[in-house]
Amino acid sequence: MLPREFPKPRLAVPAAAAMLLAVLAVALWVRADPASPPFQGLDDDWLRLMGGPHDGLPWAAAEAFNHGGGRFSAVALMVLAVVLTAVRRWRSALFAITAFLATYAVTEVFKHIADRPRPDSVMVTVTSQSFPSGHSSRAACVVVLLAVVAIPVAARYWWWAVGALLVLSMMWARTWQHAHWLTDTLGGVATGLGVTLLCWWAFGTMLRLERSQRSAREPDDLARTGEVPSATSGLPLRCPPARPSRGNRCPPSPHPTRSSRTSRPSRPPTPIRRHRRTATRTRRWSRSGPTTAWRSPRWSSASSAPATRSASSA
Repeated sequence: MLPREFPKPRLAVPAAAAMLLAVLAVALWVRADPASPPFQGLDDDWLRLMGGPHDGLPWAAAEAFNHGGGRFSAVALMVLAVVLTAVRRWRSALFAITAFLATYAVTEVFKHIADRPRPDSVMVTVTSQSFPSGHSSRAACVVVLLAVVAIPVAARYWWWAVGALLVLSMMWARTWQHAHWLTDTLGGVATGLGVTLLCWWAFGTMLRLERSQRSAREPDDLARTGEVPSATSGLPLRCPPARPSRGNRCPPSPHPTRSSRTSRPSRPPTPIRRHRRTATRTRRWSRSGPTTAWRSPRWSSASSAPATRSASSA
């Protein structure tokens, strides 16, 4: 399993920062009038839709989300961190713990800034202010950090669908038990997504280093999960790196590509003709006998040509 790389589009970091700034702006807006903010009418209408008998299977599901988003989520995160550390993925464990704690801390800061009261008919035990929802922020955080450190790349599409369903179910459970207003859950989801994305970006270098080390250590096992290509599958056969001896050719490749064509035999080198200065000796015949005369040296293109002989009659 490999940690997932941070999204390449440059808008990921500005979008995460924009979500946190939007939640902060709404918290300051609510602080001006905590009892009746401008969107209180929407929250009242949604709370009336969440009325009715609260028992049976819906109540059991809402209770599961209530306890799962509290202490159980912290215990599950510690177990995940221990498992990651045991398999030599301490960087991923550090990222998961940091993202979860940062989400919890930022949510509590926003709660104290907004200081919004909860609905009057709360059906569960609560200990803090209403805006934003801590359960919703932690649910969004867990979905993203699990996608980064624990979900294979081949399963990323169905995981995002399952994660969205879990976050929506958490939002429904908190409003169905009258523990939060609708806008509280929306602010909580935005807080969890923004903080986790920023932590993912901050830990990008460490996660990239862990990814490269594990991909070099276990290439064949990781190829089965679709995270890295196999080192022995789908690659054309090529010549060995050593230079072949004269007269031998590279074996043919089953996948003909431009880089795997057979090499042509090299032509023998053309000899270089060197010019040298030679003296031409000429014999002349006279009455007293043959005499030898030497001409001035001249350039000859033939390296081993015989001397030029010319005879003149008296």
